[in-house]
Amino acid sequence: MARAARAALSVSDLVELRLDFLRPGEAHGALAALRPAELSRAVCTVRPAAEGGAFEGREGDRASLLAMAAGFGPRLVDVEYSALRRSGRLASRVRDAGAGLLVSWHDFGGTPAPAALRRRLAGMRRRSPLAKVVTTAAAPADAARVLSLYGGERRPGELVAFAMGEMGRASRVLCLHLGSPFTYVSASRRPAAPGQFGAREMAGIIRSLGRGGRAGAPPPPPPAG
Repeated sequence: MARAARAALSVSDLVELRLDFLRPGEAHGALAALRPAELSRAVCTVRPAAEGGAFEGREGDRASLLAMAAGFGPRLVDVEYSALRRSGRLASRVRDAGAGLLVSWHDFGGTPAPAALRRRLAGMRRRSPLAKVVTTAAAPADAARVLSLYGGERRPGELVAFAMGEMGRASRVLCLHLGSPFTYVSASRRPAAPGQFGAREMAGIIRSLGRGGRAGAPPPPPPAG
């Protein structure tokens, strides 16, 4: 994982570390193999199977793994909105360890109506100022719907929102121009999610559109609380 992270950081400013794909007990050693400067550019995630990830253990064990990862000093720890609703203590454990909290919500079946999306975002914001809303687009209108969340944003740089799928592909670029602090790309040529660009491909798109810099360029670290 450390080698893969370093390769990703050579073309991107942030790297997502999917700890749910490691075997039980491997996460501590994998994080310890990274330098503090590398961890400060990492987003740690332990996605459960119910949310599209690979972790199939007990929720209590997953919470402990997230708290342990937070103690290594990553830029952010990504925790699902559903998990934070079940346990308010989980957010405290992440923050107490000194990591920023990214609250995320994914809809793998479609894109809700704008009013429903805004209600969901409002609930997420009660857990953390930095939120990620990712839906699935079956048509261009679905991508436009999730991007409409930026229209009422009063917190520039604190919302990551786009749509998965081929119909949502453009939203992964447009979100950057609407205020997203970063977008998600694949470190290899094979996409990790439907409609995802490769890191070098996205960097080229950003340069061609005049933004400059590299894919995933973040703002200053968001507040942890």
